[in-house]
Amino acid sequence: IKHDIAIISMHTNLDNSYLGVNAALAEKLGLANLRILQPTTPDPQLRGAGMIGEFAEAMSEKDFLRRVAETIDSPCLRHSAFIGRDVKRVAMCGGSGSFLLSEACAQHADAFLTADVKYHDFFLPEGQLLFVDGGHFETEQFTKELICGLIRKKFPTFAAEIAETNTNSVHYFVKI
Repeated sequence: IKHDIAIISMHTNLDNSYLGVNAALAEKLGLANLRILQPTTPDPQLRGAGMIGEFAEAMSEKDFLRRVAETIDSPCLRHSAFIGRDVKRVAMCGGSGSFLLSEACAQHADAFLTADVKYHDFFLPEGQLLFVDGGHFETEQFTKELICGLIRKKFPTFAAEIAETNTNSVHYFVKI
């Protein structure tokens, strides 16, 4: 504001839009047949929390975790115990989405990707799915590309740029 920079605040709107945070993450992961995980009225197809989709081919749990880590560029992932089943159907909620765990289980997801998972919550799936904490920043990072793309499409002569500044407040130490 001091430097005449406009600020747009639409965080929650993008969390609950079919074309928002979760769609951007799902696209990066390569998921198809996307739909809202927990729809809200009056537009159950377009609004609600989380997203669920499928890979063209099932993969092992380790390959799924590898794909997630590479996609979100994370040195490590926290997850529940392996369930011994391939991953094809994936539920997700970028940022803090543990509140959707029961919905992911009810919709027979093989894995649920979100962030900010508390220690004891990793026990809650009881072997129904692989519960993965990819990190808050990491699971929402593609939103800036989404917003920039929307602005460029709507205003093609407007110079929209994505800042290169890393705003992730969490840093990782990985013991090798």
